[in-house]
Amino acid sequence: MNKKVTAPEIVRYDGKRHAAGVSYLARQIANTMGLPLYIAEDIGHAGYCHDIGKEYLPAALWDKPDKLTAEEYERMKQHTRLGFEVLRWSEFQRFAAQAALEHHEKWDGS
Repeated sequence: MNKKVTAPEIVRYDGKRHAAGVSYLARQIANTMGLPLYIAEDIGHAGYCHDIGKEYLPAALWDKPDKLTAEEYERMKQHTRLGFEVLRWSEFQRFAAQAALEHHEKWDGS
């Protein structure tokens, strides 16, 4: 097959690959910690969904090859809140919603 792949398709593929990798690692850590299977699965699912808020930002922003401007960086930081807002309404997704909101939080809470 000789299909031409567009830049947005590459970005979306890389995003899915990143999500799958985070999901796998999170689940492995949970398993290693001896957490029950249902919790390890929830953690893995949260890992997969953690960056879902990026889907609500322009692809040109999160695919920019150059350094983000201060304004762009502030906008990019909104992906955590956007992901939380998307996921929080579902009982099934509440754990993932919290992970989406807090996955860039530092130890000091900032």
